[in-house]
Amino acid sequence: MGWVVLDIEHKLSNGWVKSVTAAYETQDGPAYDRKVVYLFLGDDGTPTYVFADLTEADVLQWIFDDLGATEKAAIESAVNTRAAEYRVEIETPEYGNNKPWE
Repeated sequence: MGWVVLDIEHKLSNGWVKSVTAAYETQDGPAYDRKVVYLFLGDDGTPTYVFADLTEADVLQWIFDDLGATEKAAIESAVNTRAAEYRVEIETPEYGNNKPWE
């Protein structure tokens, strides 16, 4: 898992990318967590790229540039930590739901 682009909103007439929705996702055994981020690039403009030639790596780099290295690392750390905590909760639950006669 890792960083993924979830959606790109773009202008059909010229390919201008209006916004990008991406997420950092991780799985730790049975536990999963993710943080969704949103990048707004503007309602209109003249693209310096060909929309059809964009790759996920290109678009994720826009996200990373917008976040900055510190925020990107903080998101990854928080998501990884939550997934590890969820795994402990799943594998060693404190409470259960059942009836003793079933």
